[in-house]
Amino acid sequence: TALAWNLFTWRAGIPNSSSHCVIGAIVGVAIADSFLHGRHLGDGVDWQQVTKVLEALAFSPVLGLIGAGLLYGLMRAVVKDPALYQPPPEGDAPPRGWVRWLLVGTCSAVSFSHGSNDGQKSIGLIMLTVVGLWPALYALNPQQAHRLPLPVEHAIQMQQILDQYDHDGLRADALAAAARLRAQSEAVAGQRVDAPAPLPNGADQTGKNAPADSQTEVIGTQGAAQQQAVLGGAADVSPVVQRGDVFQVVAGLKKVTHQAAVPASVKATAKALQAELKPVVEFAPWWVRLLSAACLSLGTMIGYQRIVRTLGEKIGRTHLTPAQGASAELVGAGLILTAGYTGLPVSTTHIVTAGIAGSMLGSGSGVQRGMVGRIVLAWLATLPVTIILAALLFYVLSL
Repeated sequence: TALAWNLFTWRAGIPNSSSHCVIGAIVGVAIADSFLHGRHLGDGVDWQQVTKVLEALAFSPVLGLIGAGLLYGLMRAVVKDPALYQPPPEGDAPPRGWVRWLLVGTCSAVSFSHGSNDGQKSIGLIMLTVVGLWPALYALNPQQAHRLPLPVEHAIQMQQILDQYDHDGLRADALAAAARLRAQSEAVAGQRVDAPAPLPNGADQTGKNAPADSQTEVIGTQGAAQQQAVLGGAADVSPVVQRGDVFQVVAGLKKVTHQAAVPASVKATAKALQAELKPVVEFAPWWVRLLSAACLSLGTMIGYQRIVRTLGEKIGRTHLTPAQGASAELVGAGLILTAGYTGLPVSTTHIVTAGIAGSMLGSGSGVQRGMVGRIVLAWLATLPVTIILAALLFYVLSL
């Protein structure tokens, strides 16, 4: 779905966000999966995370628009070289002198920041494929697989926290996964522990301190029953099952940390257990990172012309000048790089496009409303289109 919508907008010469496409498609798949399994939509999609991502995607172009306009005005007031404010020469001749190297530097900054942000998404997608093709080799991080099986006391704590505090729709799946991880730990350790270790400060379900004699009670009947069902042969579990269990438990622990009623000590324990589990499944081999870089660079080299013409010639009423391009690129590179290191996926396309529009407005040349309107329309349509298409395609393939 993401590929199809990307190619469609590229063919039309409309700058569009690959980030929007991928996020919309993933949300569509999660929604369809929830319907197929009779789950609540809140269980299939982490809407809190989606909201955070969408806020970054929506807010970053506004910052690009304003920032590029302000930077262009500052550049105009400080740098007086006329070559910076003249359209490029006709044909393929590059700008002359220091202006050329300024643009090389700002373009390189955008390329680096683009790779630091979009590269993370492509690495994630490649890893999904790699795990699907070679699950025995790459379902678990070869460098961190020694973390499984977990220490018995940690596995018990995970199961107890999920049983007491994770009361959302994913509770059954998370509890079953925690029971399997605990059973595997006990089988490998050669011991069986019926009474879990107490939670920090003896916190009970209400967040108050439980009496001392209740701290060693066996976990709830649902978690205990699930544990009994998986004890047999737990030491020999496939990496794919372990990967799924780790993801389920991490998701359950994450929900616990977001609940206001959970005591701070329990949240801290849940976060520590998350940190222990995440490296087992969140990784990318060096060759996957190189493959991502190669795909990003080759795709840009092959397919750049349609979008570049739109950015340089069709957004503003006049041709883009070096000062306008440099302003948009510097602001865009800073925003994208910041988002990349804070873990928020943003759209390089929309930030740079908005930056160019901001520099045009800052110079007083204005923008072509028709083209800007088409870009905004494609922007608004991307999420609903990719969500619906991905959901339908997933549903059909599932049948």
